[in-house]
Amino acid sequence: MSNIVLKIDSIEKSFGGLKAVRELSLFVNKGEILGMIGPNGSGKTTIFNIISGFLKPDRGKIFLNGTDITKLSPHIRADLGIGRLFQDVRIFKKLTAIENVLLAQKNHSIEGPLASFFKINRIKNEKKKLTEEALKWLEFVGLKDKRDTIAENLSFGQQKLLALATILFSDPEIILLDEPLSGLDPQMKNKVLDLILELKDLGKTIIVIEHLLDFVFDMSDRVILLNNGKKVYDGSPKELRKNHLLMEVFTGNHAE
Repeated sequence: MSNIVLKIDSIEKSFGGLKAVRELSLFVNKGEILGMIGPNGSGKTTIFNIISGFLKPDRGKIFLNGTDITKLSPHIRADLGIGRLFQDVRIFKKLTAIENVLLAQKNHSIEGPLASFFKINRIKNEKKKLTEEALKWLEFVGLKDKRDTIAENLSFGQQKLLALATILFSDPEIILLDEPLSGLDPQMKNKVLDLILELKDLGKTIIVIEHLLDFVFDMSDRVILLNNGKKVYDGSPKELRKNHLLMEVFTGNHAE
């Protein structure tokens, strides 16, 4: 039985005359933390948008547990187990922390007020069970005592933790973390790193984009290095640290 959770096969994506992703193939094993690094414009966020369904590739296919999901919507992909933490915090600022988590059940996208209203009514019948589950993930990220705090009154770091809790509430099989450490102070960065490693211990599969390379190397089982939309390295973080390729790519001296 295959241990591969996510597989990307020969993906390409262009915007006008710019090739953002070029013949990209990769896989992610169950329970693995895969780091994805590269200079600005190397295609990292485009790849996340393709995996999560916000962009359609020009060619190539995406498989989740062996099922072709290339043409599925972001909503359906979320229901199938793809969770995404965006670089910009996406929460309901006027709702409490626990309300944010409850609204995230089987849906990682921000909805309109009408859809959210019906969702609130729908979950009332299971409120006790769902509340216990929501509190479990708020406690996991260290926000249980903030359950009734309006989200806009949380610090930026706490808002990022809340966004992570909303994703975990839906029990995703694979989690895409887009710059999870961006804008955080050193203490909060270490906290988020610890949480990511705890999620790995819980069996979660994670792909992380992050500019802070030392953190990526410390947390990842495997690292992919991108340059101009193309994969130029796929392997051990330890080996990449001492590989001249890393410096060449980030200084713009890598020959295609």
